[in-house]
Amino acid sequence: LDDAWRDTLVVEPVPVQGPTPPDGRSPLFTNHTVWSASSHPDLLVLSQMAHAKLALFEGKTLRRVIRWSPEHPELTEADVDAILGVVARSLGDPEAKRETALQYFAPPKRSPALADVQLGPGIVMVQRLRPFNDMDRRILSTLRATGYGGRFWDVFTWAGEYLGALDYGENVEVFRVRGDTVAGIQEDSLGVARPFLALLPRELSLHHAGE
Repeated sequence: LDDAWRDTLVVEPVPVQGPTPPDGRSPLFTNHTVWSASSHPDLLVLSQMAHAKLALFEGKTLRRVIRWSPEHPELTEADVDAILGVVARSLGDPEAKRETALQYFAPPKRSPALADVQLGPGIVMVQRLRPFNDMDRRILSTLRATGYGGRFWDVFTWAGEYLGALDYGENVEVFRVRGDTVAGIQEDSLGVARPFLALLPRELSLHHAGE
């Protein structure tokens, strides 16, 4: 981080003990911080997976906060089974027997609000979560929420206007947005990863040009 960001990030101490359900089981999802930054100009967007909220900084100044109300129904039994199946596979228990180590884990009541955020030319891209039955063991140990992200990205302007959703067809992990080019890795239905390049839709480019 260069001098432009030195006083921007708010560093909070890690709690001694994370949130624990009343029954004593360990929660399966941690409220990961997700962020994206651009050095020209100095822009930074911060959020946490559990909150439908973005904090947008310009230089060292918090310019605005974007909030929205995603519809996240309570998880179904099928969702819970899918999540516990991921945990079971990571623990070497492909049969996912509830009476084994799975009894110590508590699935969330609702899914997190977002998986990742990225900055584009005058826009902020917010990645939706992938379906639980499409997840794998990467959800247990993540970097920038890798393993959570799905095919849909909601797009906002820097001013907070909602522009719509991008559908990349398959799960995409975006590494960088340079100009109108989106670069990253895309997974097919079998989990095979390959390099991914795409252009932002023309209407987004026109919107940015008109600002």
